[in-house]
Amino acid sequence: MTLEISAFENSDGDDEWTTAGINGTITIDNTGPDDGYEVVEILDIPITVDRDVMVELKYSLSMEVFENSSLDRMSTFGYKSTKTGFSLGTSYEQYKDVFFSPSFSNYYETMKTSSSASNTRKKQEGDYIDSTFDYKFTLNKLNQNFRPSDGYKVGFYQSLPLYSDDLTIVNQFDYSKYFTFLDEQVFAVNF
Repeated sequence: MTLEISAFENSDGDDEWTTAGINGTITIDNTGPDDGYEVVEILDIPITVDRDVMVELKYSLSMEVFENSSLDRMSTFGYKSTKTGFSLGTSYEQYKDVFFSPSFSNYYETMKTSSSASNTRKKQEGDYIDSTFDYKFTLNKLNQNFRPSDGYKVGFYQSLPLYSDDLTIVNQFDYSKYFTFLDEQVFAVNF
C-alpha cells in the first residue's frame, strides 16, 4: 500500500514550521504474519510553533482491507459465507475527554447453502452488498487507558446503512466503571 502525505499550512502564514518531513510518499510492505492484519505507525512528527498557542491534536487513521474473510460451516450447519471489503475510519478528540470516531465500510458477501441448511439460511442464500457509515462518541474519564484503576468510560455507537439489502440501523451504548478497593484490588463494571 502506498500513501501520499502532505501538510496543511496555517491560513494566516504567521507560524514558522517546515513541512519537509511531512510531504512525501510512504510505502508499507507487509512482512508480518499472514493473518490479514497489519499495524503500522506511519509517521510521528513534532510541530513547534514560536508563539503562545493552545493546540492539542490527537488523531488516528484506521484502515482495514479484507481480501477474503470466509466462514465455512457447510459440513456442520449447511452454509458457507464469504465476505470481501474494506473499512476506513478515524478517531480524534473533539473536546476534552470527548472522542469522535467516524468510519465508512463497504462489503460484498456471498452466502451458499446445502440441502442440510435450515430454512432461514436457505432464504439468506445469495450475494449482498453493504455500505455503512458508522460513528461513535466516547467520553473517557479514566485515569489511564491501559489497565485503568479509577474512572469511567461511556460510549454511544451507531451504524447507518448507506446502501444495503438489509436496512438495519444499529444503536449501541457502552459503559465501563473502574474503582480500587482494599489497596490495589481493581474492580470493573461493564455493560
